[in-house]
Amino acid sequence: MKCEEAVVDGQRVLTCVGPFAQEATNEITVCNPTCSNSPDITGASPTCDPGYTLDPVTNSCNYAPVPNELSVAGCPAGYNLMDRGGQQTCVVSTNANGECPNGLYYDDLAGMCVPPNGLVEAPIGINNAPLAAQTLFGLCGWIYLQ
Repeated sequence: MKCEEAVVDGQRVLTCVGPFAQEATNEITVCNPTCSNSPDITGASPTCDPGYTLDPVTNSCNYAPVPNELSVAGCPAGYNLMDRGGQQTCVVSTNANGECPNGLYYDDLAGMCVPPNGLVEAPIGINNAPLAAQTLFGLCGWIYLQ
């Protein structure tokens, strides 16, 4: 297939001629002005969702759960302080954009981000291997190594 690109009325148009020299009649959107009006991110630093830390070498976010015990400084950014049966603990909350990390949703009643099965006791972003083994078993895509 051979394709040629042209600008017609401010729109990028891609015309392709396929096998047997027949011109394709399907419309293909390449990247029109609405695609190129991206915000300027010059100088912006990459950030990661709660429970992840930035690897400065690869610029990727790696899973890095916080300790189960509450520190003197309180909960890290992206975590909420919650009382669970008299024990203060940090739970995953929303990121700077008000969204939960991928694979989680915000449960208003629980006041935290939870997995699709709604298990509020699941230690997402918390370093608690025994509890993770009990609650995360069977969740799609989760493998917890102790």
